[in-house]
Amino acid sequence: MAAAAGWKHAIHTLDRLYHGGVADLLAALAAADGDPVVAFGHEPVWSATIATIVGGGGLVMVTAAAACVEGEAETGGGVLRWLIAPVALGGGPS
Repeated sequence: MAAAAGWKHAIHTLDRLYHGGVADLLAALAAADGDPVVAFGHEPVWSATIATIVGGGGLVMVTAAAACVEGEAETGGGVLRWLIAPVALGGGPS
């Protein structure tokens, strides 16, 4: 994915996040220090983390969904720019 997108930044795998929670993911995102981040993970941490960053809401990240959040990795520090589920692209779970 990185090569196809022309990604020039370092790629990091953070095994410690596998069993982590919202606070762990927020800390990892904040450590990017303003660099763009593409992150992958599982529920329920992803929905809860995005909801925390955008200041609340009933957001649900279904399997294979993608979201774009701009801002800071802190409570209320960001804006949800878009959220798309695979069903919107003609397949996958809704």
